[in-house]
Amino acid sequence: MRYPIETLGEALAEGIVTGHPAMPQFELTPPEINDLLSYLKSLE
Repeated sequence: MRYPIETLGEALAEGIVTGHPAMPQFELTPPEINDLLSYLKSLE
């Protein structure tokens, strides 16, 4: 599933369920989320 960048930050903060065990669960801190979103926006 693709997430719009506008809602991806919230999804990352709440946790994204992958639906398969191969993908480990992870948590990002608010600064990490901001950094990731800034990076993704720079790719657009």
